Amino acid sequence: MRACLACLVVTAALLIVPGWARAATAPVIVAGPVISGTAQVGEELAPVAAWTGDPAPTATWVWQRCTKPAGGCAAITDAVSERYRVVEADVGAYLRVGLKVTNSAGSKEARSKPTAAVLAAPVATPTSTPTPEPVATPEPAEPPAPDPEPVVVPVIASPLVPLAFDPFPVVRFRGELTATGARLTLLSVRAPRDVRISVDCAGRDCPARHFVSPAGKLRLRKFERGFKAGTRLEIRVTKAGYVGKFTSIVIRRHAEPRRLDRCLVPGADRPSRCAGA
Repeated sequence: MRACLACLVVTAALLIVPGWARAATAPVIVAGPVISGTAQVGEELAPVAAWTGDPAPTATWVWQRCTKPAGGCAAITDAVSERYRVVEADVGAYLRVGLKVTNSAGSKEARSKPTAAVLAAPVATPTSTPTPEPVATPEPAEPPAPDPEPVVVPVIASPLVPLAFDPFPVVRFRGELTATGARLTLLSVRAPRDVRISVDCAGRDCPARHFVSPAGKLRLRKFERGFKAGTRLEIRVTKAGYVGKFTSIVIRRHAEPRRLDRCLVPGADRPSRCAGA
């Protein structure tokens, strides 16, 4: 995750600690890519993925055609857009997409799992024509031919995958060291305004054990205060159906707070390491 760096001052010993210089953060792919859509001629496929980095990374895509699920892949000529429309040449093959995100601090690559074998375009069911009324004759009329059986083409269901924030939320904080711990002078979240931001606090100096920020409020002023060593803050940024953000901050004595960033996958009981981290 893009870490927010802070400048801390030791007030007890009157020792100035050099400020942390803001540095570029290498890209990290936190989710995906996962291909969404039906692997059938004429259908459009699109990847779902999420990544972080500072400055914001640039994403490039390469679609591949594979002769088997586990290998034999080659890049498809001119298929370098985020979306891909399946063509006749793909029938029977497996499709994958490669993602590369790059900024001044480095790059990161990941590749999706293959689709199911690509199906041909569905065949239209012929329309039956009504049989004309037989003309009365001494001989019995031949029974009408049965209607042809319709051709059934199986359809591969699109995978259900969590959506990705773009850009991914970032938790920022800064402050100063004190004789007993640290004072936070800024605690904020950079994210869309329709997210849910909650804070859990453990320690004697907590202004609240559990706090949910009002809708649209991205700065957590309630927690901009002094904390003793051992206090733990856990910030969660969530939205239904999206991969969320988890950040824990542990206040330490005579040292910068310890920070841990994780992802919140919808339906999971606890935070987990972000994919590609």
